[in-house]
Amino acid sequence: MAFIVAPAAGRGISSSDIYDTLGISQQLLSLWVKKSIVKPSVRRGRRGDPSKCGSLWSFYDLLDMKTIIGLRRAGLSMQKVRKVVAWLRQNGYALHSSNLATDGDKVWINLDDVTVEIIKATNQIVLLDWKIIVKQSIDMLEKNGIDV
Repeated sequence: MAFIVAPAAGRGISSSDIYDTLGISQQLLSLWVKKSIVKPSVRRGRRGDPSKCGSLWSFYDLLDMKTIIGLRRAGLSMQKVRKVVAWLRQNGYALHSSNLATDGDKVWINLDDVTVEIIKATNQIVLLDWKIIVKQSIDMLEKNGIDV
């Protein structure tokens, strides 16, 4: 069993390391913050903008972003991603540890062996394996010289 070691207190992953690790743009991350899809949980930058000096992200924030990228690659629109994130938050679940599945249109969550449809609305189902998301995130961070 592998354990995830959280950064020391006060430490976190910088926004520039997030851009490099996930291959996303500053503009995209700023949009996600503006739309309240993600937010830096270690320390917010000036005016909440991750492009401004000081934003620090936790490993779990990185996992949330990796999950969002997975949902988008599976064909989910950003509007539906926002609905999924809102539903999870309203019901007390974390995006980074939710067992989600999507067909690019509908989204399901497995809750204690009960599957609930979050977003209603094709044929191919894409399972987002949290263990793989965690491993890939650790590998990407380590590749960029960031201790996890």
